[in-house]
Amino acid sequence: ASIEAMCWMQGESDAYLPHSNNYEEGLRSFISDLRGDLDEYAGDAGIHFIDAGIYDSPLIDEHEAINAAKQSVASQSSKNHYFDTIAAGLEYDKEPLDNPDLAHFDALSTLQLGQLFANEFINIYS
Repeated sequence: ASIEAMCWMQGESDAYLPHSNNYEEGLRSFISDLRGDLDEYAGDAGIHFIDAGIYDSPLIDEHEAINAAKQSVASQSSKNHYFDTIAAGLEYDKEPLDNPDLAHFDALSTLQLGQLFANEFINIYS
């Protein structure tokens, strides 16, 4: 077996000052460590890192800073990839109807997130 790609949908916990100021450096280090630790399992093309932007929930102060850091890291390597969940229209404020969970994507958006990850993977290998 080989690892071709890692899908990453995290960052909300770091979307507050002062953590957001260090997110880019931490993400770069994480990806480097991940590739180093898993190198013996990497496919011929190495391990691609597919990163999803975080959402703009009112619970999250610094989503723009986190997403900018994710985009910057993605631009630093052809093996790093980023897609924008806000532009894709993913929602977090519709379910449950009587008390929305503003900390997570709704059910349909979670399915769409999986499809977005799959599309990125297909684009890499097509």
